[in-house]
Amino acid sequence: MKKTLLLFLAGAFILAGCEKNNEDEGVETIDPNAPKIEVDVTGNLTVLPEGGEQSFTYEIVNSVEGGKMFASADEWLGEITVTDDAVVFSAEPNESGAVRSTIITLTYEYGDAQTVTAQVNAIQEAWDKPLTFDFELTPTVNSVIMN
Repeated sequence: MKKTLLLFLAGAFILAGCEKNNEDEGVETIDPNAPKIEVDVTGNLTVLPEGGEQSFTYEIVNSVEGGKMFASADEWLGEITVTDDAVVFSAEPNESGAVRSTIITLTYEYGDAQTVTAQVNAIQEAWDKPLTFDFELTPTVNSVIMN
């Protein structure tokens, strides 16, 4: 009985003395004060089927002096402009006949080549271009003489 108790206690001390080192296992420790991108989009961002200029807002929490924000996505979103608090793009009309989507990736660069990213899924339904007709009207006068 003493041997069993001694072995049990020895095992408990050995296990209690083991400490995992996250760095040794390749697990990255997250700094709670590191910059973070918060995007004001819930779910998917709906892009107008007929295209045009659209935007969404974001905020950098714990921003760093000299930090810069960049954005990228598929070409159909056009040129993307990043302001201090918004991402602005001008989408092309979706005349493909099918839904299309792209990931807008926001990248905040700060410090010594450190980055933090956020992504927004943008979806654009197919555009049913309205039918237009051109008419040329020529006025004519008809006269009727009655006796």
